[in-house]
Amino acid sequence: MLEKTLRATQLYLPNNPMYQTALDRLTESFRTFWQTEDEIVLGITGEGFQLHGMTFPNDPDHSENLAWLLYRDGLRAITLASGCEDEELVRLLELINQARTTSHKTDGVTRRPSGWTTFPHGGAEAHEDLLTLLWPQEFLHIQYEFVEPADEEYTPLEETGSMYNLGVPDDVRAQIEDDVECTRQPDSEKNPFATLDDSDGTLHFLDAREIARLKREIDEEYKAELHTNVLAILFDIFETQTYGEPQLEIVEIIEQLLPRLLGLREYNVVAYILREARDISLRASAPAAGLKRLEDIPAKLSSPEVLSGLLQVLDESHAPPARDDLTELLGQLKPESIGTILEWLPRLNNSRVKGVLSLALDPIARANPKRLIQSVASSGPAALTAALDIVSRLALRNVADDVLGFASHEDPTVRKTVALTFASLATAATLDALTQLLFDDDREVRTTAAKKLTSIRHVAACPLVETVIKTRLRRAQLSEKRIFFEAFAVLGGGSAIARLDAMLNTKRLFGRREDPDTRACAAMALGMIGTPPAQTALGHALNDKESIVRIAADKAIRGIRQ
Repeated sequence: MLEKTLRATQLYLPNNPMYQTALDRLTESFRTFWQTEDEIVLGITGEGFQLHGMTFPNDPDHSENLAWLLYRDGLRAITLASGCEDEELVRLLELINQARTTSHKTDGVTRRPSGWTTFPHGGAEAHEDLLTLLWPQEFLHIQYEFVEPADEEYTPLEETGSMYNLGVPDDVRAQIEDDVECTRQPDSEKNPFATLDDSDGTLHFLDAREIARLKREIDEEYKAELHTNVLAILFDIFETQTYGEPQLEIVEIIEQLLPRLLGLREYNVVAYILREARDISLRASAPAAGLKRLEDIPAKLSSPEVLSGLLQVLDESHAPPARDDLTELLGQLKPESIGTILEWLPRLNNSRVKGVLSLALDPIARANPKRLIQSVASSGPAALTAALDIVSRLALRNVADDVLGFASHEDPTVRKTVALTFASLATAATLDALTQLLFDDDREVRTTAAKKLTSIRHVAACPLVETVIKTRLRRAQLSEKRIFFEAFAVLGGGSAIARLDAMLNTKRLFGRREDPDTRACAAMALGMIGTPPAQTALGHALNDKESIVRIAADKAIRGIRQ
C-alpha cells in the first residue's frame, strides 16, 4: 500500500482525485491496523522491508522500490506510530519524492559514498538527500534509524527517467475532461410554467397598483410565523383561564408539538416556547394547575437523555441548522445543559454541525464565562477540553484564576489544552503557570508550552528553557530538542550565543562532546540568532567529523547569508 501511494503522489498533483483516493486508502489501512497494534517497526534492507522476522521483497517490475530508496540514503529502520496517517505520513512520502527528484536533476555532480557532492568548479555543499530533508522535520509519530553510507558498501542503482514524470498521463487527463460536462438550457426553450405576462392582455386583468398590493400581502402571509402565532394564542388562553382543565390541555398540546418542531428544525420556535414558559412562571401571582408542568418543559429538554438525542440527530443531518436559531435555543436551556453539549462537541463527526454548535455557544460563554467553567468542573476530559477551547478562542480573562487549577489535571490532553489557553489569556498568572508546564511529564505538553512561549516571546521564560536544555533533553527525541533550542534562540537572543557555542564546539570532560543531535540543534539555534559572533561559532563546526553537525552548520550559515 505504501508503494502504491508513493507512486500515486508522484504521478498526480494534490488536486487530482486519484491523488486523494490513494491517500484515503492508505489512511484507512493504517486505522484498521491500529485497532490491534500501537506501532509498526519496519526493518529496511536492499531487498525489501522486514517485519516480525519476515522479508517482504521488492517488486521486480519496478527499477526503484520504496525500500531501496530508503536503504540507499542510509535508513535502516523506520517506526510508524498511531496518528502518523493524519499528516506526517503524507509529508514523509512528499520528502521521498523530493529526494528522488533532486537526485535525478543533479547535472555535473558526482555523489560520494558519504552523502556529499563534489561540484565541477570546486567547493563542497551538503547534498539534499533524504536524510538531510528528514532532519528538520518535527515528526511526533514517525521515528527512523540511519547509518552513514560510508560505513557500508554503497552501490547506487542505475536510475531511469521514465519513473519521474510528475504530470498526469494523457489517458487519465482525457477521461477527466470527458467526465466534465456543462449543461446549458437553450434560450429558445419555452418555460412550461404560466407567468403573469401570459395574462397581461386579458380584458379584466388587475392594474399595476392592485398587482403590487397583492404581491405585498402574499409576501407578508408567507413571512408570518404560523407556529408562533398559534402558540401565542395558546399562551394567552393559558394565562386567562386559571382553572385546571384548559391549562392542562394546552400543556399537552405544547408537549406534543415539541418533538415535531425539533424534527422540523424550528429551533427558534422551541426557544420561543421555553422563553414564554419562563416568563409566564415569573408573572404568575398564584400557583395554577398546569403551571408546574409548563415549568418542567425547559428541564426536560435540558436533560442529558433528550439533549443527547437532539445532538445525535444534528450530527446525522446533511445540513447544519441556522446558528442564530441554535444560539437562541441553547440560551433558553438550563445551565446544566452546557456540560452535556460540551461532552458531545468533540464526538460529533459532522464538521459543519460542530462548527455551528461551537459558535452558538460563544454568546452564552461571553455572557456568563463562570457558568461555562462551573458546568464542566466535574465533567470528563472531553467536555473540559471543549470548554477550554472556547475560553481560549474568546480570550475570557475573567476566568483565568479558574483555569489555573486545571494545570495539574491527570489527563495530558487537558493539560495541553490548558497550555494553549494560558497563552491566549496571557495574564501574569497564566504565563507563570505556562512556564511551569515546561517541566511536565508529557512530551506534547512540554513542547506545546515551549512553542507558545516562543510565539508570544515571553523573555522571562528563557532561564527555565535553558534549565530544561541542560538537565532534561539529553534523552529526548529530536523534535523536542529542536523546539526547545528554537525557544532558547528566540527568547535568549545574543545572550544565548555563549551557551550554544559551548554545546556545539566545546569538549566536555575526557574529550567527549554533546551528542550529534544536540549539537545540530545548537547550530540551528545559532543560525536563527544570525549575529557575527553566532556565525563565527558556526564556522568552527564546518569541518566537524559528524556529518549531521556539518550539514546543520552549513545550512545555518547559508540561511544567514540569504
